[in-house]
Amino acid sequence: MGPGAANNAKEGAGLIPTVAFGIPAGPGMAIMLGAFLLLGLVPGPDMLSQHLTLTYSMVWTVAMSNVIIVPICLLFINHLAKLTTIKGSLMIPIVLLLCFIGSYTANNDIGDLIVLIGFGVVGYFMVKYRFPRPPFILGFILGRLAEVYLYSSLTRYGASWLLRPRVLIIFAATVAFALYPLIQKRFRKEVIGEPDKI
Repeated sequence: MGPGAANNAKEGAGLIPTVAFGIPAGPGMAIMLGAFLLLGLVPGPDMLSQHLTLTYSMVWTVAMSNVIIVPICLLFINHLAKLTTIKGSLMIPIVLLLCFIGSYTANNDIGDLIVLIGFGVVGYFMVKYRFPRPPFILGFILGRLAEVYLYSSLTRYGASWLLRPRVLIIFAATVAFALYPLIQKRFRKEVIGEPDKI
């Protein structure tokens, strides 16, 4: 129950950047952001003005679901825990069948199944070679928005917008966050290697 509570507690907070700024807080929110875009909803300031009713409904849904699910889990926690003993070889065929059915019945198009299989193969190799999936999902979902806003910026300001102070600060912060793990790893190697030199 502890890990489950911690996992569900972050979902409410994850809605804030996802809905208000269009920045998903995690893989689950990235999928929700993709669902918003499929429905024609663009997360951002409009969700807090034009679609405020929908935003409030999501907030209340999260709150009420937690209130309802707590007593249910307390009553059936022993039985729910037994679900973890089910072998993956029994669950995977059922999950795959549901994925194929859901993919095909969305538009009754065989092309959707081809896309599902294609991305399934991509996901398999990403897992095999330990390539992180959340950045791929974020890039796939946010790529279109990035292209639209990049085109708008270039059309309105040309290339001069790249030299604006705020843009330079954002670029610098992005590069710093990207290079920080590499610098930290190299620093640790140097610190560990020092005793060998003495």
